[in-house]
Parts: sequence; structure tokens; C-alpha cells
Amino acid sequence: MAERIATVPQVQQMAAQAGVRLSYGDAKALAARTPAERGALMSLQQAFKNGSWRQMINEITDLPLDYDTPASDQEREMDELSAEFEEIAKKTWFASTMVRDPLGGDEPMRLDEFLALLGNRVVSGEIDKRVADHIVSNVLNYLDR
Repeated sequence: MAERIATVPQVQQMAAQAGVRLSYGDAKALAARTPAERGALMSLQQAFKNGSWRQMINEITDLPLDYDTPASDQEREMDELSAEFEEIAKKTWFASTMVRDPLGGDEPMRLDEFLALLGNRVVSGEIDKRVADHIVSNVLNYLDR
């Protein structure tokens, strides 16, 4: 019988409980290498708490930690693809996430529209940049839940 492994949502939940923001790829990599047994899951939870999960990711991805060595063609391609995929995800997320304007307005609006409106309010002097920074931080923290 095949060994059961942890699930990605399980790993993401453990990371969140420890206050760790974990990418889907890292959660998937950790889940694939963590047996779904109590001892292994408790060890992973402890790794999130003490920060040793980063070393686990480095070992899993098998990338050299020598930053003085020039990147290989494959590593450069991987970086370019990651950046491209990140940009696509950001655009999609900004355009599909709906928020309410905490400074007024009853209708929800897209996050990208809200951020543009907030920028206009700062430039026009309606609100201070520090206030806008605080609002953005609060909105993003709320969305992260």
C-alpha cells in the first residue's frame, strides 16, 4: 500500500497558523515529502515555528546556494518563467478581487480600481500617503485571511 502524504491545504494551514506565508509551490513540495502521520506533521509544524522549513525547501528544490556562481540557462529560464507567471497571477488577482472602499461608497469595486482611486486621493491631497499606506495594508491583510 502506498504511503499517505500530507495535503497541500494541510501544509498551508499549518504554515498560516505559524504566521508563515507559503507559496503554493512550496506547500506542494513540502506536502509531497511529508507523510500524513502525526509525528511527521508535528515536525513540519515545528519547522514552520522555528524557521527551519526554509532549509527544507532549499534541500527539496536542490538548487545550489552559491550565489557567486552564475545562473545556468535553465535557472535563468526558470526565473523568467516564474516572473512571467507571477505577473499573470497579479494581473488576474488585481482585476478579479473585489473590495469595498473604506472611505465611502456602497458598491464593491475591483482592487485595481480601488488602488487607482486611492492614488488619486493622495495626489489630490484628500488623504495623506501614510493613511493610504495604512489603508492598503489593512485591505491586503483582510484579503489574506
